[in-house]
Amino acid sequence: MKPSTLLHFLDDILGELQDSLSLIEERMEKVLESQKRNGGINPTNSTTEDELLERVQNLHIIQVRLHEQHAFLKKEEPEPLEDPFLRKVQSLFELRMADPVFHVAEFCEALQLSRSQLGRKIKAATGHTPALYFRALRIRKARELLKTTDLPIKEVAYAVGFTDPSYFTKVFTKEGGVPPSQMRK
Repeated sequence: MKPSTLLHFLDDILGELQDSLSLIEERMEKVLESQKRNGGINPTNSTTEDELLERVQNLHIIQVRLHEQHAFLKKEEPEPLEDPFLRKVQSLFELRMADPVFHVAEFCEALQLSRSQLGRKIKAATGHTPALYFRALRIRKARELLKTTDLPIKEVAYAVGFTDPSYFTKVFTKEGGVPPSQMRK
């Protein structure tokens, strides 16, 4: 699977999870209100209030984690790289960032790691999956290019490894809160 396809797929899943969380929270509130109106007994649902509250709390924890991952992606300034492994990963990634055919398998081969080793090491060093980490690097580089060059947005998208400029705009806007066209204003 191409990295851009995988990122698009992961974005879709994240959006669906957030939508599901909102619907579940609304449903939980309705059930709790119904139980209060019926004296704590809801003949159509045997779930207790404590169970519902526990579910809502678990969903809230998931929502916080998702929010933290997005906050990581929105940081403009990269954190200083003290870890030699991360320095190596980032330098290799930056060299090949614009290459749309540079896949994870080639990346692992260049680092002499298996796919699972790469995932574990990046997760341990950053707290994020390789996909999120690499996307954050792409978005940061795109911000830098938009602020320091006059390249068209389409060219910036290609320069940071996106093969579809409209998808780049969607991801950039979602992660940064503003579309790429407004970064230059």
